[in-house]
Amino acid sequence: ADLSGADLRGAGLTRADLSGANLNRADLSGANLSGADLRGADLRGANLSGANLSGADLHWADLSGANLSGAYLHWADLSGAYLRGACLREANLSGADLHKAKGIICVGPIGSRADILYAVAHEHGPTIKTGCYWGPIAEFESAITKTHGDNAHAQAYRAALVLIRIALAAPEPEMETGA
Repeated sequence: ADLSGADLRGAGLTRADLSGANLNRADLSGANLSGADLRGADLRGANLSGANLSGADLHWADLSGANLSGAYLHWADLSGAYLRGACLREANLSGADLHKAKGIICVGPIGSRADILYAVAHEHGPTIKTGCYWGPIAEFESAITKTHGDNAHAQAYRAALVLIRIALAAPEPEMETGA
């Protein structure tokens, strides 16, 4: 299905079969896509802000540059998904499967809150999401110093940032297309 640029705001698409669909730049903000099959879907630049994607199958989906701010991705399958440049501000990724996802690094539990730290590759450097924080890596480093000084949590965060910089600077392998 070619739904590129489609206005699907608030659509009820529970358990819909959209596998392999072209949803490039589609507006799916606030849509209910819980349990939907979006395997291999083209969601580049799509607006999924506030969408319910709980239990959705996004295996090998291309979500590069997608707006997932405030999206509910609880138990979503994002294995092998391409997330470079995606916005995850306030997204709920609890229980999400990010195995072999491209353009994202997950570290944790880490820090005083024992939270997961997500780093998403962006054009101007990694963007960090942990707890309620979403922003550039340089600002996160400042927040670490301000909040933790040089304690064990600060040291763990700084070590994670070294790993993130190395991993996200390396060229990514070609995106696989098969299931």
